[in-house]
Amino acid sequence: MMIKVLTWNINGVKSLLQNNKTINRLDKIKALKVDYILLQEIRSNNESLIMELANLLDFKHYYYYSSVRPNHAGVAILTNDSKSKVDFDDNILPDEGRILVLKNSKFNLVNLYTPYIGMSKINLDKRAKWEDYLIGFLKNLNDKPLIVCGDLNVAPEKIDRYKVVDAIQPGCSEDERQWFYNLLSKTGLLDSYREYYPNQSGFTWGLYNSRLRLDYVLIRDLHCKGIEIVNIIEITDNKYLSDHYPLFATLEL
Repeated sequence: MMIKVLTWNINGVKSLLQNNKTINRLDKIKALKVDYILLQEIRSNNESLIMELANLLDFKHYYYYSSVRPNHAGVAILTNDSKSKVDFDDNILPDEGRILVLKNSKFNLVNLYTPYIGMSKINLDKRAKWEDYLIGFLKNLNDKPLIVCGDLNVAPEKIDRYKVVDAIQPGCSEDERQWFYNLLSKTGLLDSYREYYPNQSGFTWGLYNSRLRLDYVLIRDLHCKGIEIVNIIEITDNKYLSDHYPLFATLEL
């Protein structure tokens, strides 16, 4: 069984839908024939906007979990799988809309938007709480193969960074790197991009000339048959309102 997933931090569903240059490039995503699209930072609790994006991408079903704080965080999953259901209990940051779990008879699918620690590490304690909880949460999803996608806000290796100052760049600190390795070791998840491309750099986030790999498809008890960063539009284009590229993977169950 092949499963096609795409994860993308869109930096606001309303902004995306109002951006004609972005909308005109969505055919590139539609051509991939994705089974599940996992969105982070939807920044809205307006169901009609999420439904509009689902319709544009030819999906009949959508699930979302919004932050109670306006214009902040939020995650969504788009699919044509009518047999899956959302089933989880968010006890970590329940007001922020950072985790969404879709379950079906074959596998569990998790959409994550990990807290950003900030340039001065102002959110370090919040991030530590998240990381501690997340390991137990994912370990409990052990009844079926597991797919975990999203913006994890970490670039663990030198190969995952370009023109950034590690000492001050969020996502590159020793704490964040160790949390990431701890997550993999304790849950049995594999970083599918790094497994597929052991020595190849690839970046999903950019600002000016800086680049980081912040977005992931992690897998347990599946095989990655292909993974690519989708250059839907140049992220340094100031008319484009997201600073992330989509990440697309084909997985075999």
